[in-house]
Amino acid sequence: MPALLSVEEECSSPVSMSASNRPVVDFENDSAWHDLFYGTLPTPKRIQELNQFLNRNPERMIRLYHGTDAKLPIMEKGLLPTSTMRRRSLQSGSGYVYLSVYHGMANDFGRMGNPGKVIEVYKVEIPIRMLSPDKDQLANKRCWGQDSSIGRTLADSLIVGHGACVKGTIQPYAIRPTIGRLPSDWTERPSSRPVFTSWA
Repeated sequence: MPALLSVEEECSSPVSMSASNRPVVDFENDSAWHDLFYGTLPTPKRIQELNQFLNRNPERMIRLYHGTDAKLPIMEKGLLPTSTMRRRSLQSGSGYVYLSVYHGMANDFGRMGNPGKVIEVYKVEIPIRMLSPDKDQLANKRCWGQDSSIGRTLADSLIVGHGACVKGTIQPYAIRPTIGRLPSDWTERPSSRPVFTSWA
């Protein structure tokens, strides 16, 4: 199995660039990552290598997805963290926005949480340092898959759980709809502004 690519090599098609002019990490669409995110579960060594990459690159932007009710004013108010009123799953912890590696999975979760409603899937681009493991999803994988060897790291969450979470509101300038038009007053994310507002 090949080693993880260098920072300069890991994106084979650097068409989407972050504010710092470095390619956005896109696990779903960039073939350089497909040995980790498609097919058989990677070895513990490969998961460890991904953790090392994530730890070495806290400011690199990563693209993940979130699906929700299309009628919500996401491009005006951002993606709000889970609360008692907004919880769509008994397992979701309060104060977090849950994101998926895969567009299709974000759509599925959006449909499960908003039955009968039209779903919009949003692309979210945030610094790696803002991500936390989705502990609930990993616990499900360990329980239902009866595999106690599944770890609790961010790489485990991304590879095995297919997602991660962010504490706090994700602001509109870090979000783009995957279909439809952007609001007329939408502008690119300023590099000097924080990506989210702390929930605490």
